[in-house]
Amino acid sequence: MKSINHRKKAYALVRRYADQFARIECRLVANLDFAKHHGMKPNINIQEELSRGGFFSIHSASWDAEQSLVAKIILDPMAHPDVAYLEAHFHRTVANLNIERTVPLRYLYEEDNIQH
Repeated sequence: MKSINHRKKAYALVRRYADQFARIECRLVANLDFAKHHGMKPNINIQEELSRGGFFSIHSASWDAEQSLVAKIILDPMAHPDVAYLEAHFHRTVANLNIERTVPLRYLYEEDNIQH
């Protein structure tokens, strides 16, 4: 019975803080990627929407010498403030499984004034 209570407490803590852990992880990884590109921002082609889902729109992008990238832009960041971080965390986890046709997430870029 004691271990069940410990598991319930652990589960409750994870549920309570998962979004905050995902936010911290994304910002740390983003800073590492940002440093690799010498502080240059990715170039996102807002006018070219490749696809759209329930939470994100997909756009063509490039970054430094890297071409043929895509950018996912959250559609309503105020309504779902942690969706981008949680999705990025799970995307990285799945990409690490080396599943065919799953591209790695390179960077989670935050900018308040993107219009789409």
